[in-house]
Amino acid sequence: MINNLLLDDQLSKVSEINYDGDEVLKQQRLGAIAVNQLVANFTLLKHEEDFELIAFVLIRLKDLQVRDYAMG
Repeated sequence: MINNLLLDDQLSKVSEINYDGDEVLKQQRLGAIAVNQLVANFTLLKHEEDFELIAFVLIRLKDLQVRDYAMG
């Protein structure tokens, strides 16, 4: 239960990509880097410790480019 609250707290801190802004590609790139970091943490069994990273990846996966990268 505490883990869910921690994740919910982190999810509320991450904003979605603003497609009207000038930093769309940068935000997509940061999303892809975050996916890589989460996978690396998962292989080291450290994925449960970083709710900020998990929340960032979950929000960035709403973007088609980031999802394609993660699936590829």
